[in-house]
Amino acid sequence: MGYYDGNTVTALWNYAQRYALNDNSFGTVFGPSTPGTLNLISGQTNGVATTNGISGGSVISDLSGGQTVIGDPDPLNDVCSSATTLQVRMSGKNIRDLLNAADVTWGWFNGGFNRQTVNTNGTTGCLRSTVSPFVGVTAKDYSPHHRPFQYYASTANPLHTPPASANEIGHNGPANRTYDSSSKRRALA
Repeated sequence: MGYYDGNTVTALWNYAQRYALNDNSFGTVFGPSTPGTLNLISGQTNGVATTNGISGGSVISDLSGGQTVIGDPDPLNDVCSSATTLQVRMSGKNIRDLLNAADVTWGWFNGGFNRQTVNTNGTTGCLRSTVSPFVGVTAKDYSPHHRPFQYYASTANPLHTPPASANEIGHNGPANRTYDSSSKRRALA
């Protein structure tokens, strides 16, 4: 356990003044981003159904004929996934399948998901980036392996199709309930 104040972690302190940050976060998996996000929506990281054929240390055998994600492969067929990185498609159900079956209105909002947006620094598409006003570091706006629903065929929006209208947000449509974070403002208006 530790304590930090604004003098020791200034950037995080500045973020915390405007946004919510996890204070006590516990997970059932230890590892990089992808296992954590898959576990968040499906409760497991086992069930790799398909890969793009590139080998890598991101998946291991479960010794029962299946494979388990342990690293950061990209989602198979996401238009922003790297062609030189292992890409996987997961099998099984996730929370989104259950919400859709129950006809619950909901959506998943991702920063950097709208490939048509042009940032003030001129970046667009899968290469959009933003310079942090706090630390001055440039970071990509969209990271495929941080988007868990992109790993499942039933819940993916591989071309990053935007909603046809504000009325589609939260409902079935071409965007498959996955939107850019800017759509959240449209949905709330």
